[in-house]
Amino acid sequence: MQTKPVLDQIETSNLSFRQLGGAESLAKVSSDFKVTPSAFVVMTGEAAQSPARAAGGYRQKITVSFSVVIVLDARKDDESDTYRLGIRDSLTGWSHPDSSSGALTQYRGWRLVPYPGKLIYEILFQTIDSIRR
Repeated sequence: MQTKPVLDQIETSNLSFRQLGGAESLAKVSSDFKVTPSAFVVMTGEAAQSPARAAGGYRQKITVSFSVVIVLDARKDDESDTYRLGIRDSLTGWSHPDSSSGALTQYRGWRLVPYPGKLIYEILFQTIDSIRR
């Protein structure tokens, strides 16, 4: 699945990120995280189920996992709930347009990533896709 539709969905929220990008953007700024608040979408994995024959064809369900990493200034920790909950609410129940199954995105939780002077949250999501031939 592509990250662009996830970024587009985040842009529809009322959150004001100074920087919004994918994994490549995160890699470029991860040494200093000067621009806050920032959000980055990272596809984190796929887990495929056993394939099955369907009407003479091929079908295989895939669980797709992705994270949204948000970077906030630790001196503004009063904003953390707004950004964490805003990301959660904008993506939970949303259907990624690349999902051939039309499955809804599920919220899986969040974790704090230690970093001096910053609050970095990884917010975890999951959805279902399928391969059909």
